[in-house]
Amino acid sequence: MDLHGRDFGHLTADLHAHWDHGQWLHTWHNGMYGWWWFLDDYWYFYNEPIYPFPTYIAPYYYEDEEAPEPGPGNGYWYHCDNPPGYYPYVKACPGGWQVVPAIPPDAH
Repeated sequence: MDLHGRDFGHLTADLHAHWDHGQWLHTWHNGMYGWWWFLDDYWYFYNEPIYPFPTYIAPYYYEDEEAPEPGPGNGYWYHCDNPPGYYPYVKACPGGWQVVPAIPPDAH
């Protein structure tokens, strides 16, 4: 259900209830790292989470053709070169995060 372009304050009770059942993901998606509200096949980008759910519909969104597997255990870690380390131990990465497999290829 694409809610893009709708005024959150004018959602019907059913649409509002549906919106409330999305989930926050702090991850990379479509080349952007940040907070995403995931609902159905749509990803809505926010600068920070708004709890318990967003109170407005973000202007930037992305639709997947197939539903992703949201939540932990996606098989990837996020590494920073400077300062060196992995998220969440390194909180900010000015040079940009690198997506790396959670299990090195030679570990199989």
